[in-house]
Amino acid sequence: MNEKILIIDRESDIRKTLEALLRKEGYQVRSASRGKEAIDSFKSEPSDLVIMDIRIPGIDGLELMKQIKNLDPDLEIIVLTGAVSIENIIKVLRDERAFDFLPKPLQNWNKLIFTVRGALKKRRLNKKRKVSEKEIGKSYIKMESRIRELADELHKITRNRFSEK
Repeated sequence: MNEKILIIDRESDIRKTLEALLRKEGYQVRSASRGKEAIDSFKSEPSDLVIMDIRIPGIDGLELMKQIKNLDPDLEIIVLTGAVSIENIIKVLRDERAFDFLPKPLQNWNKLIFTVRGALKKRRLNKKRKVSEKEIGKSYIKMESRIRELADELHKITRNRFSEK
């Protein structure tokens, strides 16, 4: 497993705990405590998954999600926050297209690992789908070209036959 995870949280204890837990699971993990630091980190070394709080110093967490998604629209984001409200949950899941929303304090670490695996699986499947779509597109173009060639050959053959008569 070489998948990369970026943790964005203002709380050092949470970052360290998540880093240790996820490294133990075999993931490459980096962390940031501020918005600009997270953006710079993501630009220098893109991640497959971001786990973040929406209360981040220096930038609104929802704005940070938008900026990161602009860098990689297929990126999966898990929001882990104590700022639990129906409005936040709806905004994060529907508007910002986060993979999941988990409340702090996290009571079940296994749920986090399960959610991480699900998010990374979704990303892998989306990547495979995109590759398949490109391959299908290329095959379709080749097939269209070959059909045109055959149609041209058929046209020449039929034209020659009629001109011989």
